[in-house]
Order: sequence, then C-alpha cells, then structure tokens
Amino acid sequence: MDNVDRIVCLFCFTIVTALAFEVQTMHERTKRSTSYSATLEPGNWENCKTGTTLPTRVNTSERVRSLRNLFAGIQIQAYIIPSEDAHQSEYPSDYDKRRQYISGFSGSAGMAVVTNNLSALWTDGRYFIQAEAELDCNWILMRQGETGVQTTTEWLRSVLTANSKVGISPFLISSSRWKSYSDDLQKYNISLSKVNSELIDQIWTTMRPPMPSTVINALSMQFAGRSWQDKINDIHTKMAEKYVDLMVITSLDETAWLFNLRASDIAYNPFFMSYAIIDRTLNRTSLYIIDKDRKLTQNPNDNETSVKVHTHLETGPNGICSGSGGGCTEVKEYNNTAIEIDVEKLVNERNKVWVSPSCNYAIFSLIPETKVYQANTPATLMKAKKNKAEVDGMKSAHVRDAVALISFLAKLEKEVKEGKLWTELSAAEELEKYRRDQDYNRGLSFDSISGSGSNGAIIHYSVTNATNKAITTKEMYLLDSGGQYLDGTTDVTRTFHFGSPTDFEKECYTRVLMGHINLFLAKWPKGLYGREIDAFARGPLWDVGLVYRHGTGHGIGMYLSVHEGRY
Repeated sequence: MDNVDRIVCLFCFTIVTALAFEVQTMHERTKRSTSYSATLEPGNWENCKTGTTLPTRVNTSERVRSLRNLFAGIQIQAYIIPSEDAHQSEYPSDYDKRRQYISGFSGSAGMAVVTNNLSALWTDGRYFIQAEAELDCNWILMRQGETGVQTTTEWLRSVLTANSKVGISPFLISSSRWKSYSDDLQKYNISLSKVNSELIDQIWTTMRPPMPSTVINALSMQFAGRSWQDKINDIHTKMAEKYVDLMVITSLDETAWLFNLRASDIAYNPFFMSYAIIDRTLNRTSLYIIDKDRKLTQNPNDNETSVKVHTHLETGPNGICSGSGGGCTEVKEYNNTAIEIDVEKLVNERNKVWVSPSCNYAIFSLIPETKVYQANTPATLMKAKKNKAEVDGMKSAHVRDAVALISFLAKLEKEVKEGKLWTELSAAEELEKYRRDQDYNRGLSFDSISGSGSNGAIIHYSVTNATNKAITTKEMYLLDSGGQYLDGTTDVTRTFHFGSPTDFEKECYTRVLMGHINLFLAKWPKGLYGREIDAFARGPLWDVGLVYRHGTGHGIGMYLSVHEGRY
C-alpha cells in the first residue's frame, strides 16, 4: 500500500490542524488546576472550591449511597465502574453508560471508583475541563498524567486496609487490565473480586435506556470488497498457523466487519451487540445477537440492500445450520450466560483458544492458562489493512464528504463576515444536513465538535444549550466532524479565524502546520508504531514549550468506528 493509501485508510492526521487552538491555552489551564490536582479531597478543583454551581452537574449523592448499601452483602470495600461495556467498546450504548450514571461525567474515557466513604474518577487530559464541569463536588478528580496524581491501584492501596476486597464486573474489564490490577493490589493483600451481578444494574432501575436492538443490514460486496465466507477462511488459515482450534471474538467492530453486517446499536457507530465463535475443528461459526429470531427474518431498513440477515448468513430463519454445510453461520441468542456456557463447553473439547487482549475477563477466565493464545485477532489486523474496494470507497467517501464540508464552510464564512448570527449549535446542525445530502451517507461518525473561542480549547468538547456560543470574527473557531458512509468513514478537523488572529494565534497555528508537514514528509522503517513517529508532529511545538494532551492521529474504520486501533 503506498503512502497516499496509508494516510487515507489507516490514519487520521487531519486532527493535527486543530491543535493550534488548544495549545495556546494549555499553560493557563495547567497553572489553574495544578494546585488542586494532587489533593485527595472531594471537590479538588477550582469551581468546587469557589462554590460555583454549574447546570451540567448531576447530583450523585443518592446514587452513590445506594451503591454503597450493596457492599456489605457481597463483602467488598470498594467498587470499580469502568467506561466500557462487555466488548470493551470505546463508545458504549446509552444502556451501558454505567460510569456516567454513577458519576455524572459523560466523557468517553474514565474510570470511577467508590469506596465506603470516598468516590474518585480518573480521566485523561482530553477531559479535565469537562470533568470539572460535570462532576459534583462529592467526587475526587484524578487528572491522569499530572504530577502527584496516583493511579487507580495506588489510590486504592492508600485508602484501603490489608485484606480488603475490591469488586468489579468481570464482563466490564479486559483480561489484561484485570491481571494488571489484581497483581498490583495483591502486593498489599488487597484482592480483586468478581461481582457477577453488576451492582450499577441493580441500582439503575428508573430512566435507564433500553438495551439496544436495532435492525441489522447486510453490507454488499460493492462496499465490503470481500465476502464474509472468504474472511472466515482467511481466519481459519491464520488459526492453523498458530495451531489454534477455537477463536472467541468479542469486539463489536470485528463482528460487524467480519460478517459484512451493520446496524446502529451504538450512536455514530454502525455496530450491533454481538459475540462470535469460530470453531476450526468442526468448521463451524456461531454469531450471537439480541432478539435473533426477529432480526434474522426482518426486512432491512437500508435501501442499498434487500437481503435479510438469515439469507446473507446462509442459515435458516431460526439460525440453525442443519444441512447447510460449512458455509453457514449459526446464529444464537445474545446474553452473557449463553456465551459463557458455550465457551466453557467448547474450551473443554479444544486444545488451543484464541482471544484478543481486549477480551473481557469473564470469558478469558473460562480458558485454562495452558490453552489460551492471546493476541490481536486476525480480524483486527485484516480490517485495518483495507482491500481495494475499501480503499477506493474511502477515497470516494472523502471526496463527497469534502464537497459537503467545503460548501457549508463557504456559506458559514460569508455569513459570519456579514454579521449574521451563527452559533456552535446551528453550525453543527447545518453541516449535518449538508452531509446527509451526500450519496451513501448514513449519519455522523461522531458528535460534531463545534467550538468557538474558549470552547474550542476543550478537547472533545460537546456543545449544549448551556454552553452554546456565537461564531464571530473576533475568535477562533474549531470544527471537528465526520460522516458515516456505506463506502467509508470520515473525520476532518479544521481551525478557522474569520477576522484578524493575534500574533500568538498565528504562531500556534503555524507550528501545528509545521508539525503536520514534518509528519507527512517523514520516512521511517517498516514496522514502527504510530507513537514512535509522534515526535515529528510535536517537535515544532516543543521547541517553544507548547504541547497538546492527546494523540496525534488514529486509524479510521471502513463504515465502522471513527477510531481504529493503533497496533
């Protein structure tokens, strides 16, 4: 794959051009928060100290109290609430946003921990300002990466006594993270304990969104470029090379990609709640989905396909493969108990089982240590290297997306300069209309980040009625947005000034551009990770003491997640 294809298909370097807005305020924000960040007191940030009341805060007192009331019954002294679902999704469904429910913090990354008398939340630099605005003052804000801020396990060791037990649902933590936490806590005679009946589920009994169960649509060969049968055969080949008999796939983007199926169980991500088991010994593939009988036979709701799911998977309307041969996918009902029973049974009958590092601990713990083979699954790596149809489709999708974006921006710039009222919200809403007018568009790839003035300096900012600002000729404007198309996923970030920027704004913007050019022109040996070439982009900023608190780029899926992992 040539360098152009690598940029189009595997990385989203365009985000770099937005960093100028953030770096100019980094020192002021860091100076403001440092005096509070290392303390272990609830409300350890400025607006809690000053008594400022913000409309974005949720009073979590009763929720936390209800959670603590469950501790005694299972003999734990602390409980961990991760952001992720059972599939370790970056963006879980509304039903699975347990950490947001207990803490009030809605950012995509974070970890909440509640003990008998303290509540703490960890998040990274992308979300410091958002956490300060959304957490109520009962919480301790742990700013990951700041000087003096403890890790989750360091903090637990400091606030718990020996022989304490820390609970967590084994479905909501990866096997690799479980081992890291468990090993670290055991050094201090603190144990990590499975809580099979998730505690947040027990207290979140009202106003909880329903479990997602949207229509599943087949993705045609025009867009996928390779049949699901061929993909399964490729995986069998990789399994044979590693002498593996069984593979359990738990990531939602992998099951969607593998079976050429898309849905909308998770906002902005065309996924469906699912597991898959590939049994090379019996040449059998099983897919677990919610409400299987209905979904197998219902009509698609995407006008680019007329194929029902059971026909696409070459299985019967009830999901049974009887008489269909090895080209069929058996479809079963999705639930935690069903997948555990099947994995446990199959593991006992097979010699080697392949799971990814992100496999949840509940499933991982069913596999004896002598039988487990843990590494990125072939699906992970195969979907990251786009085939010709995917490459061509992503290029086409980006062209159409550019037409929408440029048309909108021409209107925005003209009218802002004419003095017409535009706000962060109206701009985001209007741009979405332009994108939806494009062929094959299936919505946004993430919630558009439309930030004017100081809001543009908030990483992963999400505009609300309470924070909505006007877009003017006096301040910079950040627009980070993207679309989902049947032939590709886009993510484009740009920073604008519709008037006269200051000298410092010009310097920040120019230095970000210099870093972008450095990265574009760089040559490196095959096999390096993205993080190993990151300094090319940051160098011009480091030269003058500037920095940004997030990654430089990321992969993009093909009508999948806007973030595709870096391997």
